[in-house]
Amino acid sequence: MSSDRAEALMAEDPFGAALLAAHIPPGEACVTATRWLTAAAYVTSDVAGAGTDRVFPEAADEFQVPNWELMEAVVNRVLDDEIAPPDAIAEILETGIDETDLLDILLAGMDACLQVYGIYASFDDESDDTEERPEHEVTAEFVTKVRAEAASRH
Repeated sequence: MSSDRAEALMAEDPFGAALLAAHIPPGEACVTATRWLTAAAYVTSDVAGAGTDRVFPEAADEFQVPNWELMEAVVNRVLDDEIAPPDAIAEILETGIDETDLLDILLAGMDACLQVYGIYASFDDESDDTEERPEHEVTAEFVTKVRAEAASRH
C-alpha cells in the first residue's frame, strides 16, 4: 500500500531521489512509484499523441533505456488492465524480481518518460519559432503535468 509519506516525497521529487533517501520500505515505495510512473506515461503519451504502449518502446529506441519491457508491463497492468498499483506490484514481484531492483527500474521509467516527453515538447508548436525550448522549461512543464495527473489518480 502507498503511504501518505511516500506520496508526499514523490510529489516533492517525481524522479524519486527523496523517496530513496527516506528509506521507505521498498514494496511501499514501488506502489507509489507505480502510481507516479503511470501518471508520467499518460502525460508523455498525451504530448506525443500516441498510446501509452508507445512510450517505453520509443524510450528504448531513442535512448537505449534498459528494462523498458518491465516499465511497460507495470503501466499496462494499471492503465489497460485496470489493476490497482499494489496488485500490479504484487504480480511483478511474484516473478522473482527483487523489490529494490524493481523500485530502481520504476524510477528510471520516470526519466525515460521525461526523455520521450522532451522529444515532443522541446519545440513550441504555438509559434513559428523553431528554436528549441530550454531543457529546464521542458522538465518543469513535465513535472507540473505529472504532479497534476498523479493527484487526479490518488
